[in-house]
Amino acid sequence: AFLFFLDLTQKWPSHSETLNKLGIILMDNGEYDKAEKYFEKAVNLKTMNVESYEKLAALLKKKGDTNSEINVYREYVDFGSDVTFLRKTGYALSSYGDINNAIKAFEKITQLKNPSGDDFYNLGVLYAKKGKNQKAYMAFKQALHVEPSNQNANKILKRIKIERKNSK
Repeated sequence: AFLFFLDLTQKWPSHSETLNKLGIILMDNGEYDKAEKYFEKAVNLKTMNVESYEKLAALLKKKGDTNSEINVYREYVDFGSDVTFLRKTGYALSSYGDINNAIKAFEKITQLKNPSGDDFYNLGVLYAKKGKNQKAYMAFKQALHVEPSNQNANKILKRIKIERKNSK
């Protein structure tokens, strides 16, 4: 399979899916540095092949190159639109302490088609971490609007109402 895809990259060097397939084959064979080059080529084409971003981030994590992994996620926040990978990106950036870019990921998700209540809830949690309490409150309210059964948003909003009542 490797030679087949290698031959295809000779014919179509700007075909992101073929570059991605070569990267996967090399990664599966433990040739991480070579795989990284093919994933980077695919990502640099800016075709938004989400699998290329996902595989490159996973490879960099496996190699322990956290800074490069974070940069892949940051770039995807700016250009990507796959909701599932944007969620993963938001969670990853948040876990690495990059709350500002995690917020950007969840803001983008909530502006795309059919965001979930959990998307708004996660955005609210991130806003709260940055001390943006009014934005957090509005995100939690939106979480309940989209998903009235969202228990996490409901609990936080009840707590906020109690705190506001007690502070008067």
